[in-house]
Amino acid sequence: APPPVAPPVEYDDDEVVPGDLGIGRGGVRTPAVEAPVERLVGAPYPHSAPFCMLLGRTEVVPDEQLRQRWSDRDEYLRAYTEATDRLIEEGFLLADDREEVLADARPERITW
Repeated sequence: APPPVAPPVEYDDDEVVPGDLGIGRGGVRTPAVEAPVERLVGAPYPHSAPFCMLLGRTEVVPDEQLRQRWSDRDEYLRAYTEATDRLIEEGFLLADDREEVLADARPERITW
């Protein structure tokens, strides 16, 4: 069977097109992207080690923005779970890894 296909990451003038919360549009939409508590940024921290410059960095999304997005911890966890299950259905994630991925949800950082 052919592997799953996701829409390509969107670019405009060699820059990733920002979507919701400034996270790039397109690509494989992981739970961390669909139900984010951090913003994935392609630019590395200044003075990063050479290898780390390939990875980019994350920036915390302010609690106020997260509260606007989800009314409570349960709503956030539902969004994270739905994103995980969608990845399994699309073939980007193995069902055997579901519980491990769900354990990575970090709602304790959000104060409602």
